[in-house]
Amino acid sequence: MKFPAIIRVKGIPIEVESWDDLDEVIKRYGNESVPVEVMPGEPKKNQGGRNHPSSHLRTNDEVLLRQFVTKDGRGILNDVIGDALGARGKSIWPALRKWAVQIHLADNESAEVFERFNRTEGRGYKLRPHFLRVAQSLLGEQ
Repeated sequence: MKFPAIIRVKGIPIEVESWDDLDEVIKRYGNESVPVEVMPGEPKKNQGGRNHPSSHLRTNDEVLLRQFVTKDGRGILNDVIGDALGARGKSIWPALRKWAVQIHLADNESAEVFERFNRTEGRGYKLRPHFLRVAQSLLGEQ
């Protein structure tokens, strides 16, 4: 494992800088009943040796972010967002805000990244114009 690394304990990311830090986290939180997922803390390198903007995104995150970008600002329906984030109904909004921070689209959950819409085909969310450009940058499309 390379350090720094991020481990998830009950869905909460914790950054560890060394094996000693990892041992401390496992002592405190890790046992058979607490799932621990280890992820590299640094973005992957592409074949050219430079950091690719979307290389730090997990596949599910990249696909969802790409859908927000490619919908020409029209947004995504709640059913699609809910499937991607594992949320339903009123829990979609907080899950979407957490997701924006997790993928580095926003610095904190209070940032106004998304706006709600209600059209004949259903309800959903779309990226605000500034964050649409940030998303394009994260995906390497600018």
